Amino acid sequence: MVSCKAIPERASASSNGVQPQAFHTDKCYDAGDITCKKMTKNEGDGGLSQRKNKPRGRPQPFSHLLVCDFEATCDADSAGLYPHEIIEFPVVCIDTAQLAVVAEFHSYVHPVRRPKLTAFCKELTGITQSVVDDAPTLPEVIQKFGQWVREVVYPLCKMWKQQYPPSQLASNCLGDLGKKFKYDEKDNKEWVGCERMVCFATDGPWDMRKFMHECSVVRDGHIFPPLFYRWVDVRKCFKQHFNKWPRKLVDMLRTLRLDFEGKQHSGIDDSRNIARILIELMRRGFFVKRVSTIEYKCPMDVGGVILTQEMRELCDEENAKAKQRHLRE
Repeated sequence: MVSCKAIPERASASSNGVQPQAFHTDKCYDAGDITCKKMTKNEGDGGLSQRKNKPRGRPQPFSHLLVCDFEATCDADSAGLYPHEIIEFPVVCIDTAQLAVVAEFHSYVHPVRRPKLTAFCKELTGITQSVVDDAPTLPEVIQKFGQWVREVVYPLCKMWKQQYPPSQLASNCLGDLGKKFKYDEKDNKEWVGCERMVCFATDGPWDMRKFMHECSVVRDGHIFPPLFYRWVDVRKCFKQHFNKWPRKLVDMLRTLRLDFEGKQHSGIDDSRNIARILIELMRRGFFVKRVSTIEYKCPMDVGGVILTQEMRELCDEENAKAKQRHLRE
């Protein structure tokens, strides 16, 4: 089951003609495998009141930041060689003008390479075997995420543009870096303008570079949309603001006088706490001016010879390491 929440306050029709007020209903409703639930008006920003048409944050290059903290299969004694697969796919959407969480997406993922979770993985993440056994596969979750973005996030972007003046979006401040971003025009070109207003945010480079790109795209051949190939590194944001590198997530929270809420290494709880860090940094005047990127190649480019060669090199490397482990044993 894929779950999502949305709390849009501004009135405007979405691309399919459905009014966003539908997300205000007190009951759950199904849209395919997606279950949407109401979030209370003040739930996203810890009880602070929403002030329509009056931004609480300074202008940023993006209207919305999608905070993501994947959880993946793992083992205690892998020495970095374990074939990780994403098993939890959480995204928390921040409105940078209101400094509030406005929507969430969450799904567990069924692993294929090693379907049976290790005891270490279950203890670390709190994810049970039955949860991943019943979960959709990664391609299915990516598809549902795309549906959520088009039906929830992009309509929020359109309403955001109606509510705030153009000066609230400081997209030109990224300079030449912004020119490198790729956008997904495959499904609906009208969403490209909204896609430019959105960027991922993660705690370090590992979620996108390791779990998304290296493990899921290059090794396993899964296709992620170009939105995943650019992200704000929250650790770099913290370093930029405080001039010191944090060791881990709780260090950033502690410096900001915030307590961790939920369970550590739960993907959705980690994502919510990373969102709290970003919101607090922006509340203190932080401006996003650095975005990490991976070069995006369309599916045609990464298919065939290019992808096969990359996958072959990784497989040869994995086989060589496996032989070394066998000889040591």
